[in-house]
Parts: sequence; C-alpha cells; structure tokens
Amino acid sequence: MDFEDESNIVKHKRLSQEKKDLILTILNSTATKREARSYLSKYRLLEDNNIYKNNEKLINNRKEIVSFTPNQKYSDYIGKILDEEEQNLTRNSYSNQNKVSDEIQLTQTIRACILRIRRLDQWDENRIRDLGVVLKKAMNLGASPVIVVDGDIVEGTKGNESEIENFVNNNLERVVNSLDGLIPSRIVRGCFDELDNGELETVIPVMIGVPIFSGRVPIISPFVIERSTLRKKIHTGFGLTKETLKCLNNDPGMKGILSVEKVVFVDSVGGFPSLERSGSHVLINMKQEYNDIKDELIEKLDLPEKERERHLENLDELMYIMNEYPDVTGILTTPEMATKEAERQVENVTNPIIYNILTDRPTISSSLPVSLRRTPQLNTTVVKNGMPVVVHLSKSPDEGLDLIEMEKKGLINLTHLKYLIDDSFGRNLNMEHYLKRINGNVAGLIISGNYEGGAIITWEDSGNGKIAYLDKFAVVKPLQGIPGYADVVFKAMLTSFKDELLWRSRKNNPVNKWYFERSKANYTIPGTQWRMFITGTQDVTMEKLEGYKKICGSIVPSFDI
Repeated sequence: MDFEDESNIVKHKRLSQEKKDLILTILNSTATKREARSYLSKYRLLEDNNIYKNNEKLINNRKEIVSFTPNQKYSDYIGKILDEEEQNLTRNSYSNQNKVSDEIQLTQTIRACILRIRRLDQWDENRIRDLGVVLKKAMNLGASPVIVVDGDIVEGTKGNESEIENFVNNNLERVVNSLDGLIPSRIVRGCFDELDNGELETVIPVMIGVPIFSGRVPIISPFVIERSTLRKKIHTGFGLTKETLKCLNNDPGMKGILSVEKVVFVDSVGGFPSLERSGSHVLINMKQEYNDIKDELIEKLDLPEKERERHLENLDELMYIMNEYPDVTGILTTPEMATKEAERQVENVTNPIIYNILTDRPTISSSLPVSLRRTPQLNTTVVKNGMPVVVHLSKSPDEGLDLIEMEKKGLINLTHLKYLIDDSFGRNLNMEHYLKRINGNVAGLIISGNYEGGAIITWEDSGNGKIAYLDKFAVVKPLQGIPGYADVVFKAMLTSFKDELLWRSRKNNPVNKWYFERSKANYTIPGTQWRMFITGTQDVTMEKLEGYKKICGSIVPSFDI
C-alpha cells in the first residue's frame, strides 16, 4: 500500500465518522423520528452529495457533464453557461448519489439560506471568521449560504464616490480573506439594475447561481447599476435581499434545481421585542400575529424611535417574504447570536441558524410558559407564514360557550371538529355523549387552519370555584411532529388562560415529556391512570391541589370503547 492509498483511507474514515456524527446530531436535535427522516431526505450531506467530481474534466469535455452529474437539471443549467464561465467555475468533489443509505432517498434540490448582514463595517475579522465556522457547518448540513451585504455599510462614511467605493470593496475583500481556509467564497458584483421606481431587477442571474452550484458562497455586493444613467450606486435597504430571493426562487434556469429555505436577518436590533418576555418573541405565526406584533411595536413598547423604526421595517419585510414565499422560514437575530458558539463541535451546537437548519424550530419552544425559570430568554425570533388561528372565549365561568348554537350561526363546524379529534386520538368520539357533558360549559375553543389543530377548554367545578381545564388538545396525524404546529395552538391557549390551566394525560402517554416542559407542577393521581398538569400565574395550594385531583379523577371519557 503506497502513501496515497493510505491517505485516501484515512480521509475516507474521517469523512465516514463526520457523517455518523452529523446524523447523530440530527437525531438528537429533532423531537421525533419523522422529523429526523424529513431532514435527512431533504438536505444533501457532506461529501456523499456534492454535485461535481472533477471540475477540469467537466470544463475540458462538456460531453462528460451528464455522467458526472446526478441530476439532468444541473447539467442543462451548467451547460448553458459553461462557455462564458469556464475560467471562474470551480466545483467540489462528487460521489455518486447511489452510495447514500438505501433507507433514505435524498432530494437533488439545492437548499439555499440567504443571510442579510447589516452594518458589515462594524464586524471585525474574528466575528467574520466565526460566521465562517457557522456557515461551514451549515454547508456540511446541506444548506447553501448566500451572503447579502446591506448598503447601510456606508452609514456615517465620508468621502467622494471613489473613496466610498474603495471603502465598500475593501470590506467585501475583508470578508473573503477572513473566510479563506474555512469556506470558498466569491464576491458577486453588477448583477442588479436599479429601475426608475427604485426597484431592482436581476440582469445576470448566473452570477449568483454559478457560485452556489460550484460549492462557493456568493457575497452579494451592495453596488447596483442605475439603469437610466448607467451610473454605479449603493443600494440601501431590503431591495438586495428581495431581488436575490426572487432571482433564486423564480429564475427559469434555476427553478426546480434550487430552493430558498431560510432568510436570516443579521441585525444588531435582534429579534422582535416582547412585552411578555424579557427577551424577544420566540416564534411568530404571521397569519395570526402580524397585527398584534405591529401594534405592540407602535403602541406598547418603550423603544428608541430609530430602533422601533428598524423593527417595523424588519416586520414588514418579513411579512412580504411570507406572503410571496410561504414555505420560507425567516430568522431575525444579532451578530452575536449568528456567530454564537462557533468554536464548538457540531454535536453541541445551539446556534439559532444551525439549529433551525436541523429542526426548522427556534432553539426554545414558543409555548414554554414565560413565568418558568427554566425558560431561557433569547434575542432571536423565528418567523413562519403559519396558519390562521381562531379563538372563541366564553364571557365568564358562569356563561360557557354553546357549541350547538355556534354551529347553527355558522361560527364552527362540529363535523370537522369531530374529525380532528378522531384523527388525532385514533379513536371515535361519541359526540352526543361529549356535547351532553361539555356544552354550555366551554371556556374556550381554539381552531388552527382548516380544523387541522385545536383545543377545547372547559369550565370545571373544583368545589371552590370553576377552573379552566384543557379537555381536548388535537392535531391531525399528518401534522403531528411538524415543527411549531402544536406550539401555535398551545401558545394561543396559554395567552387566553394565563391565570390557571389544568389538564390530565395518561401516565404512559409519550407526549408527557412535552407536557412536563410546559407545566409548573404535575401530580400522579393515586389509583388512576392519570397524571395531571398545572400551569398559570396562580400559586398551587393544598386546597387547590385537592380540587384539581377531584376534577381530573372524575371526568368520564367520551370515546367509544
């Protein structure tokens, strides 16, 4: 065995171990096997799924593109632009996709992650390099980063046009140099025109596409060409990110080959501040919460005016993204959080960008009660288009909702509600028996989407007053385990019943771990199959505990045996 063969064996063993560690990370970071499989089927991993094998061979002999490329769509796209890009096109090594585990069928779509970086001029080389470590992990996980440098890099900079241009270019080169040795990158200049109305238009989409397909990180320069004057100028604001997103998602040459999965705003103001939390909102369901968040920012939060305006801009810009690209996840975080724990190995990562690539979740759950000491406060917000949530609440404990009357008025659909409960629990609900027990005593009814999730809260007599009791919490089976779905319903319920909320669950229910994290107290009722959970701001006294036990031990199930 010669030295080269031995070196290749060592490299193969190292890559095999990296892949094993990576898959263990995925399994440890996701809540269910379904989520782990979803991730593994979605993202390309490490060397096994690099697109190209030999860049020189591909450039010198275009006929061999097909044999070295796992997807004909890549071949078609590269074939169109290869002649004009031969000198610049660099490709990473490629291993045949058939070597991937037989148990998992990997998609061939490239998953892009756009990072919009504001005030890059305030980043030192160490921070840029820390970001490089994070982006290298993202690339190992199958995500393809694209850096968009915001035009606010020139804020406070003085000088003539030539001096400002040199300042910006020096900062862009500083990024490339700081990333050197960690990840390959390329500055993308001159691919956008600015129209008379201030909007941008992509002139040369391949300038962004080629670096991504060749395993490089494009760094989008904030310089654009003013179409009416052919003058080069700095573009400040959302336009660069908006047009990059549009280009990567809508360009005919890249459609079906590439998909933007994440858009990260790296901004010193961080996530959207919350009245309820000492930090930021954790997860925002735009379809439900946009107006409330906006009202909170304008009317209720005591913020410096410039910071308030920045948050409102970010909110509206993310709303635009959610409307245009409903499947994209938005992440709003600080430079400190974006580069957090860059020095650690991937197994221990809690970086919000890496964690979201792995799980499509925030690093903490939005439905964890804020009052619990174990609930951390972070300066990062994850934003999803989400689903509409409708909340019906009773006027008082003595005047519960009448579900039958609500259906007659067209406010709810009991057939759909029954299907939701049946599908979620895998059992048949005796609706006549159930309505006889709860109707007129319903404290709240929460419905998400088109009856894909929901909760029924009833008023129950404890002997010392009525208590809000979570009687049914349901999510249809296809959506169980989908990141954030149950959180949205649970969060709406906690917001509606802040003082006191009680529920029970069978002692062997696998969901109990999730319930433990969201309760401030729990108790196994002797002689029964039930464990009860309590949350809310009110103290749990011995007298209240007896009332809770009475409720949880006496309710008769309404499912058919």
